[in-house]
Amino acid sequence: ALYKSRMERKLAQNERLTAATLQCLGEGLLTTDASGRVCFVNPAAELLLGLAATTILGQPLEAVYRATPGQPGGLAGRELTVLHCPGGRDVPVEQTTSPILDGRGQAIGRVVVFRDVSKRLEAERALRESVANLQCALAETVNALTVTSEKRDPFTAGHQQRVSHLAAALAVRLGLSEGEQEGLRVAGLVHDIGKIHVPTEILAKPEA
Repeated sequence: ALYKSRMERKLAQNERLTAATLQCLGEGLLTTDASGRVCFVNPAAELLLGLAATTILGQPLEAVYRATPGQPGGLAGRELTVLHCPGGRDVPVEQTTSPILDGRGQAIGRVVVFRDVSKRLEAERALRESVANLQCALAETVNALTVTSEKRDPFTAGHQQRVSHLAAALAVRLGLSEGEQEGLRVAGLVHDIGKIHVPTEILAKPEA
């Protein structure tokens, strides 16, 4: 009886620790039973779904967690999808779905873990825009330097563009990466940049 009492107390303590941990998770958590009905929901899931636990519990998972088919996410087992919440609110989420197995390997339920990734996707979009703006600024700077160089030596106008096109074509034939191809193309455009500091009387010297 003493042993049984100790084991029951230990089991109850473990259950309280597990429940407290799940309640404090920043990710939404839904657990279903073997019939597919929700038997556990944590506060983060209530907040993301916009539904109270009393409304969620006992409902089929598909009735409260409506999401479009996902695509593989950044980590193994995770996928990116869009969660359709009540009121027409769509939230991009990263989700993980796993079966709950008993000691014989039989499925007795399912657990779905999901989190809002709208801020992360917005940051990634802003980063892509920033990179695109930097690339545009670089292209404009290189073009300005090319025009300046050609104005210093108009007799070889168009030479730098031809070198750039030839270098890029060779890079493709050599199987270089896109980054290396772009680097050679830009290098070809500015390979005569030193002409800017060469005196005009030397560049346009008749006997040169």
